[in-house]
Amino acid sequence: MMRFPRIFLVSILVLLLITSLGLAVPNINVSVQSLGNGEESISTPVERGTVCVPYAYAYYQIQLIGWFGPFPINNIQEVYPGNFTSDLVQGTNLSIAIYDSSSLISTGRTTLTRTLQAGDFTRVSINPPIDSNQAQRAEFRVIVQSTEYSVSSSGSISIALQKLGIGMPTGNYGDYWVLARDGGLYRIYVILRCYELLFAPESPSSGNLASLQAIQALGNTLSIDMENSTAGSLDVNAKQKKRPLKGHLQRVLLNSRYIQKLIQEILSEIESIGKEDKD
Repeated sequence: MMRFPRIFLVSILVLLLITSLGLAVPNINVSVQSLGNGEESISTPVERGTVCVPYAYAYYQIQLIGWFGPFPINNIQEVYPGNFTSDLVQGTNLSIAIYDSSSLISTGRTTLTRTLQAGDFTRVSINPPIDSNQAQRAEFRVIVQSTEYSVSSSGSISIALQKLGIGMPTGNYGDYWVLARDGGLYRIYVILRCYELLFAPESPSSGNLASLQAIQALGNTLSIDMENSTAGSLDVNAKQKKRPLKGHLQRVLLNSRYIQKLIQEILSEIESIGKEDKD
């Protein structure tokens, strides 16, 4: 008869022991690496650049020994970004956004089929076309999206960030007369306005924005100063070397189907005017 109470008593003691051990289980601390906790800057492929747009033409008549023009171009279908501070590799996307009075009026895009050397230019078709007045007053923005990446590492986590640069006009520009056709009796010049562009600094830790030097004249061309030209609001960094526009832009123009067609139309118009004068 005493065996049952003993078993019951032992059972109660075991139950109390298990309960007390359960309450005494220590806390478990788990260390988890932080994800998405931090920041990193996107690097731009270039620091500075230029975008040029044709807006007028003029011609020199050798027989009359005189200049005629400038005459406006009102169906502008191409612009010419370039003069970048660094090479742009094949596959880089160049996008153009043109704003007039804060309204987007035209866009364009091209993908480089070969490396664009620093200082050289390329062509970008825009749609819809713009007129001469818009070319002289609009704001031209250039977006450079490279196939290259910058890698940021922290601990065991690495993040690859595609290089992206947005070029904004500084307010500085220059006008250039580019010889497009020397036909013997006539010399036809295309007049372009070239706007300076400022991208974010190539190194996020540089501490200040890159700045631009004034544009210089193209080789073998004429240069004119406009009364409404401005030096812009950005300070010029004296340590930076001046980057004159290279004669490569003239080759880009002469190889453009749009410019070739435009010159042919100008030449036909000049010849028709000459016939009227003879009559």
